[in-house]
Amino acid sequence: MAIKRKWFRPIMVTVSVFIYSCFISLGMTIVNIGITPDFLLIWGKNWFTAFCVAFLTIWFLQPVIAQWVHKIKFTD
Repeated sequence: MAIKRKWFRPIMVTVSVFIYSCFISLGMTIVNIGITPDFLLIWGKNWFTAFCVAFLTIWFLQPVIAQWVHKIKFTD
């Protein structure tokens, strides 16, 4: 499968945020309420909120952070 290079960042950000927000919201939901009968509903709401916040945050901050990191001089 070939995808144009311009789609790399949107795909990378979306997949990364999906996975990270899924596991972090899962862990935080378990820590805060435990496994309850309505766990999946509560976790789903928490995950959706985490995904939206994380996606917007990384979409706008990633280029700035990349510029900062490129200024660091790395050695072997």
